[in-house]
Amino acid sequence: MFLTFSKVTSSYSTKEKGHGRIEERLYYYSTDINWMDAKKDWTKLTGIGMVIRKVEINGQKTEERAYHLGSVKTAEDYARGVRMHWGIESTHWSLDVTFREDANRTRKGCAPQNLALLKRMALNMVKKDQERKPKKSLKMRRFMACLDDEYLEYIFSINFR
Repeated sequence: MFLTFSKVTSSYSTKEKGHGRIEERLYYYSTDINWMDAKKDWTKLTGIGMVIRKVEINGQKTEERAYHLGSVKTAEDYARGVRMHWGIESTHWSLDVTFREDANRTRKGCAPQNLALLKRMALNMVKKDQERKPKKSLKMRRFMACLDDEYLEYIFSINFR
């Protein structure tokens, strides 16, 4: 099921329900990588993992598989790394949708790093509004803060109490 040439050394699973979906993840990890010729090129490589993600939304089921090289020892640590990676991807997606990050052409000096930091700070500040405009998108909340000084002041107040 995992790899025909490598035995599974540990496995781990999670199941989450919410937002109208059921998501099950099965993680398999193998530290049996002596067969891998390229192992010598990756000094910290300790294993290879596979995650099977099964999602059911309104009775419709999907399944996908992803494989990763890793530097951890167990399937549980591998699962944590995969989830952390998707958390980072989610932040990048939010930045792109909210601030059109991919269209940014700032290139000189420290400006790209400074602008990226300010955008992340602004995104986190707008995310904290769970009282006044919780149903509005992050992009809309950001736009409203530009137009309404009172809302902008509220955003600052909930972040710097």
